[in-house]
Amino acid sequence: MAGWRLDSLPRGLESEQISALLSAPDPESSAGRRDRAVLMVLARLGLRGAEVAALRLSDIDWHAGEIAVRGKGSRVEWLPLTSEVGEVLSDYLMEDRPRCSATAVFLTARAPYQALTGACIRAIKGRACDRAGLPRLGAHRLRQTLATTILRAGAPLPEVGQVLRHRSQLRGCFRTQCRKVLRVVIVVTRCYRLRLGSANATTPDCAGPGSRDPSRTEIRPLHPMTRGWSGAP
Repeated sequence: MAGWRLDSLPRGLESEQISALLSAPDPESSAGRRDRAVLMVLARLGLRGAEVAALRLSDIDWHAGEIAVRGKGSRVEWLPLTSEVGEVLSDYLMEDRPRCSATAVFLTARAPYQALTGACIRAIKGRACDRAGLPRLGAHRLRQTLATTILRAGAPLPEVGQVLRHRSQLRGCFRTQCRKVLRVVIVVTRCYRLRLGSANATTPDCAGPGSRDPSRTEIRPLHPMTRGWSGAP
């Protein structure tokens, strides 16, 4: 396909947009400071929403400056805990996190205190985007931004893959390009069906019932991977 390159990268957010997103939560409330810590982990460490929700107190090694991430396939991998993220996490844990027996890092702001779910993480991102004047973003967009930032700093693809915990350094690029190809396939197929439908509507069918007009082109169903696909990343 013309213009298709495996090594092209998704476009990330600008640094000003990331700053606006991180500054969106209310700094005067405990819930706001918790939300900022959640956004900081998403944006600066590249964790997925479910991975943030799964963080436990024992996953943070303050002495080594590392944090354990439970990713896909029940894998546990250690990432360096940057000073910026560590400071925000420390402030939340020491000052704002409710004192209870729960082991999750991020808890609800009201009793009964429970671990935040993936849906809660998405809601936090949505509120921050609304306050920052940004369209609602998924964690994947923040991961793409982090990858773009690391690459611009001169890091090679293998290092980016390690930070984002990709088994293959090409997986992220390949998955992005597959989505682009699927979008093109869906649009072309729909347009072709519409054109064919318009042509058939203006041409009388003289073949008779039960027979097939050889001039008509049979359109087969879409590939199972694209059936029902909404086009959302």
